[in-house]
Amino acid sequence: ISDGGLVTSLIEMSLCSGIGLDIKMDISSKEKLIPSLFAEEAGLVVEVQNENLAKVKEMLKNSNLSYADVARTTHEQAVNIFQFNETVFSDTLHNLFNAWSDVSYKVQRLRDNIETAESERKTNQEFQKFLTPDIKFDIPPAQKNLFGKKPKIALIREQGINGHYDMAAALMAAGFEVHDVHMSGHVNPCGFSYGDVLGAGSGMSNTILFNQEINSIFSEFLNNDRKFALGICNGCQFMSGLKTLIPGGESMPKFVKNFSNQYECRLVQLQLQDSESILFKGMEGSTIPVMVSHGEGRAVFEQNEKNVVARYVDPNHKSTETYPFNPNGSLNGVAGVCNDDGRITIMMPHPERTFLTKQFSWAPKDWGELSPWFKMFDNAYLFSKKN
Repeated sequence: ISDGGLVTSLIEMSLCSGIGLDIKMDISSKEKLIPSLFAEEAGLVVEVQNENLAKVKEMLKNSNLSYADVARTTHEQAVNIFQFNETVFSDTLHNLFNAWSDVSYKVQRLRDNIETAESERKTNQEFQKFLTPDIKFDIPPAQKNLFGKKPKIALIREQGINGHYDMAAALMAAGFEVHDVHMSGHVNPCGFSYGDVLGAGSGMSNTILFNQEINSIFSEFLNNDRKFALGICNGCQFMSGLKTLIPGGESMPKFVKNFSNQYECRLVQLQLQDSESILFKGMEGSTIPVMVSHGEGRAVFEQNEKNVVARYVDPNHKSTETYPFNPNGSLNGVAGVCNDDGRITIMMPHPERTFLTKQFSWAPKDWGELSPWFKMFDNAYLFSKKN
């Protein structure tokens, strides 16, 4: 039971799920109803399916734990409170959500961007479901060959980067031999190089552009048609800063401050586009939830957009600039691009943080251990084995 007591816990469960509740409190008098609803004594509120209810009650009884039926879910988008079948409170989930989030909304208007604050409030009115996956491919299995020759891959990072463990885990599951390469001492992981100063990824790329020896090494690698490269988040910003070294990458965008003026960390949805990217072969047209975690993720093209691999989409799977479905304000929902031959891909969202189904806060029940994002790492493995 959370701060605010029993009724707060119940309403928060209802708001998070978008499912209505009938709360029944058969308290002896109305004077005792409010204290009972807002009581903060230690306890748990547990939702139990009807077919399991008798079994759960028997288990609680055998464990000498007291319990009470307090609410039932409904198909109505509302929360109703009854006392001896008399309605003492009733309101819609929409009104309750606005009341629950009102302080945050007002702070957001003052502190951040008024347009994104209003947009988020409006989308909460228009959509009952935010995550609507549509997977059009089979998820490959993890590589089980422990003794065969594995493709070697460099995980390039700088001071402060914290996303290399997630990326290494995804690459190892796909069958790579991962080498951790520190720039100060080629996949570029996410996570706040140089202590997350503004433009950190660009600063990281400059350490290569202005060092003749390292510049030559990267240029040779990126021009080798048997090699691939991936930049995620901070690594995306880093790789876009190297576009003069990337064949067919001259049109890559730069990434600037989010339109919301805030660091954005949330689950959004990407729709994978028909592109040359070797990482997304066979995944085109699918819509997959993914984690974003960035403050400078808005893609800005110097000329027309080109080689787009993924776009932010709304629950109806339409590319969008609407916040929060598009967390940074990128024009036409651009979330990632590749070079002309598809070997080099950069994207702001984090598939490596959601390559396992258990990494999601919510995922469809029919997904197995590996989420649909695992296929992009398997694609990378297959490309490396072939070359």
